[in-house]
Amino acid sequence: MKRFDIAIVGAGLAGLYAARALAEKGWSVALLDRKRDLGSGVHTTGIFVRKTFEDFRFPARCLGPALREVRLFSPRGRMLELSSPHDEFRIGDMPLLYKSLLAEARNAGAAWLPSTRFLGMAKSASHNRLSIENEAGKQNLDCRVLIGADGARSRVAQALSLHRNQRFLVGAETVYAARANESLQPGLYCFLDPELAPGYLAWVTIDGHEKHVGVAGLEGQFSPRNALSRFTARVAKRFSLSDDHALEKRGGLIPVGGIGAHLACNRGLLIGDATGAVSPLTGGGLDPCLRLTEFACKLTDARLAAPDGQTLSAYDGRRFRARFAKRLLLRRLMNHMTAPFLCEAAFELLTRAPFKALAQQIFFRRGSFPDPESVPIRAQKQI
Repeated sequence: MKRFDIAIVGAGLAGLYAARALAEKGWSVALLDRKRDLGSGVHTTGIFVRKTFEDFRFPARCLGPALREVRLFSPRGRMLELSSPHDEFRIGDMPLLYKSLLAEARNAGAAWLPSTRFLGMAKSASHNRLSIENEAGKQNLDCRVLIGADGARSRVAQALSLHRNQRFLVGAETVYAARANESLQPGLYCFLDPELAPGYLAWVTIDGHEKHVGVAGLEGQFSPRNALSRFTARVAKRFSLSDDHALEKRGGLIPVGGIGAHLACNRGLLIGDATGAVSPLTGGGLDPCLRLTEFACKLTDARLAAPDGQTLSAYDGRRFRARFAKRLLLRRLMNHMTAPFLCEAAFELLTRAPFKALAQQIFFRRGSFPDPESVPIRAQKQI
């Protein structure tokens, strides 16, 4: 029987960050993931905002050059240019970032269990007994704290009877290598088109090293692969796209129902997309992912040092739900923008003051998610 202080299910950004942080604290950590190679099957574009890359430590060479420009296009092709005086975005080399974080976690003492599926959990008075399956077959693993970093549809959330996401966007993306001597302006190019991307948008991001071309929309209302194919054909000439420069394909779910209320119990907690801490409007989740993960690690450290069963109670999503109220309202409005003329009308508003200032705030606002420890513990009004 393998016994650990902490078992982390899921080796995405949240799980890897937590494994490194908690192993560096001296706890025995098991990190499980269904994949053998973390560089394959990436689910995120990897756009890091200024607040994130200024505040967090990343391995060398994992973040690309800074971007300051956003160009928003209407269904008819009209363009709104937005610019910031600051370095606002950096695109992560996610395969390199994942592998680098894994190496740092293992160097700190974390045990890596690749090609391993989490099947379920049984409870005893003193520990959690996990049922797992890998190439050697079904096994058991004991831990004192279980952390679910296993994505938008978390099995750990089900096992711990915690928050489960209900509303999603679904996206698909192709990553291309930038060609030598390309003259494309670096930045984020966002396209409003409810026929291609109902309830969200299509995009091209360029940082001089890679080009990310993707679409996302409301789950069940379109075919992501088909929409991506159509969008790629539409913009291929403008952005010099060709199949021989394609590096990888990505896809996945984006939870847009707001942060969950119940994120922890005395046996474990959720981090990453499992929490629902993703902007319902922009789909941005990397900054709240890291802030909540850092907070979760501090509470887990305290829980293990003084296991009174109550330390994790501060990890309460109700502390942050009020921060999602306006974005949830705007999300509901976007859900009804199903006709091109409605998107065109909304775009027209964004070209006029003060709505252009709103667009600037949506893309460039630095304080979108609070530092968790700065928010009072008292329960916020349910949303």
